[in-house]
Amino acid sequence: SDSKLRWEILAREMGLGVDRVRFLGTLNRTQVRDWMQKCSVFVLPSRLETFGCVLAEAQACGKPVVATRCGGPESIVTSESGILVDDVDDYETLASVIDRIITRKIRFDSRLIREQAVNRFGRRNFVKSMFDLYSRFF
Repeated sequence: SDSKLRWEILAREMGLGVDRVRFLGTLNRTQVRDWMQKCSVFVLPSRLETFGCVLAEAQACGKPVVATRCGGPESIVTSESGILVDDVDDYETLASVIDRIITRKIRFDSRLIREQAVNRFGRRNFVKSMFDLYSRFF
């Protein structure tokens, strides 16, 4: 797609080769899950997220996440599951955090990340939370 091509051109202009950056294009749900399971860290730098379901999905795959404080991630990312960066435009901090996770200077327990995600966002607890929430109003 045109969007994918623009990102690839920008990456090359910034000196990032295919060994560093790969743009996958549109993926179906299974492909997204498969790529999440292969990654070392999931990164979602946003200006605004109301919930950030993809962060919970990455955590369910046992992956640490790096996100920005922008609304939703604050209610999803814990100190055991990832790191929140204050400013989406603070590229140096984002890059440093990602590098420290990839080089294992900061370590996360993937089993604990997955366990917490399932406990917090799994079907059983999600339904119970929604039932509790709705029962307060009706």
